[in-house]
Amino acid sequence: HGCYAVELHCHLDGCVTPEICYAAAKRKGHELPPKCRYADDLVPHMVCSSKHDSLNDVLAKFFFFMPLIADDAIAIKELCISFARQQYQNKVYYTEVRYCPHLLAGSTLNPEQVLLLILDTLREASAYYGIIIKSLLCCLRPWKADKRADEIVAFAIKYGKHNGGDVVGIDLASDEHASNSKDGWNAIFKRAKYEHNLNITIHAGEACGAESVWDALDNMYADRIGHGYAVVQDEVLMNRMRREKIHLECCPTSSIICNSVDHEGEWMKHPIAIFKQHALNYGINSDDPVVLNCQYQGEVDIIRRKCGFSKWDVALCWIRAAEASFLNDTEKRKLVQDVMSRIQV
Repeated sequence: HGCYAVELHCHLDGCVTPEICYAAAKRKGHELPPKCRYADDLVPHMVCSSKHDSLNDVLAKFFFFMPLIADDAIAIKELCISFARQQYQNKVYYTEVRYCPHLLAGSTLNPEQVLLLILDTLREASAYYGIIIKSLLCCLRPWKADKRADEIVAFAIKYGKHNGGDVVGIDLASDEHASNSKDGWNAIFKRAKYEHNLNITIHAGEACGAESVWDALDNMYADRIGHGYAVVQDEVLMNRMRREKIHLECCPTSSIICNSVDHEGEWMKHPIAIFKQHALNYGINSDDPVVLNCQYQGEVDIIRRKCGFSKWDVALCWIRAAEASFLNDTEKRKLVQDVMSRIQV
């Protein structure tokens, strides 16, 4: 039945193609590394080909290509169109894609102009493909809750679902070692949650341990957890996640490439398999498809072949993700019904 899957954790900038970057570099006169005569020559600089030592090693790929596309309206629009096509081709019906408009801004486009360009283009492209794409706006841990975080909250309010917009929540991304709730984030997210009723997802339990997840839940008021593999280290936390039905946005390939889990090819011992065994609330996601050299349907294939998931187990992931979406209650009920219909449940 066409598209049917639900993805809640995918970074827009992690989907930019070498072709888009190469064209942007040529258009703006950016100097490229030696021997980069064609778009394909950028692949080693943009795509992870094997497991890395840490998340920061993977993030280094972004430091290379983000300057190529930042402040370039053509590149940003091409990225959005390419992303919508990618989701359609991977049978993803509903997506909450995340990005930080500040990272794509510059002297020509300010963060709000970037945001409007992305929202408008994603709206047009998703309508063309008959799918739904909503947005999550990312704060970054290295900011340590500076004025840019306040701007993200303001954007999420102004262009959010309560004002009829497509921004459905905010996120805290980047390496967990860079900051925690004590670095000003508690006040930012407390205000976002209790004064403005914003939905919150937090990257936690990916680069740090279970304490990072506790911090995200108790001090940054997270509704969902991005990654969260370290939950398996703490039985009390595991019980809480199950009891409160807190959704974990799991990304199989990312967890290996970023060295987020102690994995030696034993997929049946992977946190995703453990989450299934303990009846936690979790879903399947691709994180950064181009950078991590993966696709959404490939992530589904991994948990089917290597984690022993049945078709029904996968379908439950999509239904749970729909239920954990940041849509309003009416839209969420309709999404759940649509997804169940599309997967013939």
